[in-house]
Amino acid sequence: MSYKSNMGVVVDKLNVKLRGLKNQDDMLRGIAVDLASSNTRRIHNESKDVSGANITFKPSRKTPRQGAYSRSYAKRRQNPKGGSAKQISKVDLSFTGQLSTEFQAAAISGGWGVGFLTSYGSNLHGWLEDRFGNIWGITVSDNQAIVRIISKEIKKKLD
Repeated sequence: MSYKSNMGVVVDKLNVKLRGLKNQDDMLRGIAVDLASSNTRRIHNESKDVSGANITFKPSRKTPRQGAYSRSYAKRRQNPKGGSAKQISKVDLSFTGQLSTEFQAAAISGGWGVGFLTSYGSNLHGWLEDRFGNIWGITVSDNQAIVRIISKEIKKKLD
């Protein structure tokens, strides 16, 4: 009994279709822009960290808390010199707005990335994460969105 297969033809056609996935600058840019806006919305509008919990001061055992901040900083926010009092129930990282505008998607070598455009944001990022925990990053929801975007691109190439 002889066996005949068109497997070679099918694999060749798949290879041709999937070669189109090599240059996915538009897809990568879309993912990067989505991640940047997701982080900005989550951090600056919702005051949530990567895990989805409220951003709060992570004190050492000796540092007393008041609201979402250390007691000493909460006191400064409530009684600023020459300014109006600010809330202390949730962490507000939008003091000047510079931090949120600097966190963007940008073209990098080999594709697209997300991060701070200047050393100001970069340095402040480290300081803030030391005090408030893991703030910037990819959430479970972001990861699911990335998988959907990539799956949709692959499906488009195979159709």
